[in-house]
Amino acid sequence: MSDPLTAAIVAIALRAHAAAEAADQQTRRWAAQHAAERLRSVACVAEALYFEARGEGARGMAAVADVVENRVAEGRGPDECAVVREPGQFTYRPGRIGEPASWAASLALAGLAVDGLLPDVTGGATYYHASYVHPAWADVLRRTATIGLHRFYTTVPARLASR
Repeated sequence: MSDPLTAAIVAIALRAHAAAEAADQQTRRWAAQHAAERLRSVACVAEALYFEARGEGARGMAAVADVVENRVAEGRGPDECAVVREPGQFTYRPGRIGEPASWAASLALAGLAVDGLLPDVTGGATYYHASYVHPAWADVLRRTATIGLHRFYTTVPARLASR
């Protein structure tokens, strides 16, 4: 290895290999962090689906997931957990998971929602309520869908949407 050109090539190759190793480690760290964040988001959405809409079937649970994802997209929180835990927005109180099949469905739908793989069945809704209550805000927002016992609304005011 007394040849300066060979020595330079070997040095460059060693530096490139070291850089590739460092990048690979950084990629693995990023992937692990991303996976942990995704699991946290899936758990938060699944909890909301289970306690808010487990009796509404897959379409009803998907609709609640749409509201969560639409709020994230609107910037109402940095992630799904912040949206679900925003004070006064979701009325459920976490409790015991007593229906394993419903919990499994909630987890599956939540995973699809967090990954952006569910079609929005609500027409862009960011609000919803059960049909047996009538919150004051329902009169000023535009209803986009009724799915099961839930009514869904967008933040486009009803008076503007009709123009």
